[in-house]
Amino acid sequence: MIGIGIGVWGVDELNRWRSGKEYKREIIRQMASRSNDFALDAARIAKDEGWLRDGSLMAKSFSGANLSGANLWGANLEFANLTKANLESTDLTGVSLFRATLTQAVFDDNTRWPEGFDYRSKGVISIHDINQELYKNEEEWE
Repeated sequence: MIGIGIGVWGVDELNRWRSGKEYKREIIRQMASRSNDFALDAARIAKDEGWLRDGSLMAKSFSGANLSGANLWGANLEFANLTKANLESTDLTGVSLFRATLTQAVFDDNTRWPEGFDYRSKGVISIHDINQELYKNEEEWE
């Protein structure tokens, strides 16, 4: 009887573990959303669960993600793909961006970068540069 009870408990624990792993994968996928509400909600959950700092986000793709206004303080985004991500007003203080791809990611004056991080060398684009280019193109069309 005890053996059966332990077996049932083990299967139940395994199912809980699998369910937890799937939930974590789904939240990390949601952080890559183009919808700012979804991405911010997922980032908040990831922070609360400790996933920003534990390496769960390493080498993940957040290409095109709308992380505008996200608090990613202290996250480990090593080798992550942030190509064309919206990082306007995003707090990246203390974030590890070792070998992260940031090509064409958009930032603004309120984006907070890790201390000493040379974001300009990573191919990021200022929203002000985009707006100036759009204004210039509008004048050419007139």
